[in-house]
Amino acid sequence: MALQCDVTTSDGIAVTGAYIRPQFEVRKKFDLNEGKQSYLFVQCEVYVSETVANTEGGKRLQARNVGRFRGAWDTDGGSLEAQGYALMKAQSALADATDV
Repeated sequence: MALQCDVTTSDGIAVTGAYIRPQFEVRKKFDLNEGKQSYLFVQCEVYVSETVANTEGGKRLQARNVGRFRGAWDTDGGSLEAQGYALMKAQSALADATDV
């Protein structure tokens, strides 16, 4: 599962149809005011294309607005992937992304 959309790199270079492969993780944190909280973290690997992403040593792009997201983890809200993709698509930088 991955997304494809146009991104701008941290150096200001526009990349049409970048390939974005996410990694999902749930972490529990303790907040003094709210007690234990579980968060869903999404770390995005951004590549110029799917071919580059699947090539050993394929160079990743740095795109700050598509790098890392955090949201609330809902234990009754579906699978890790389903919640992760929903969190990604809720980000303005990925609003026009398509599933690939």
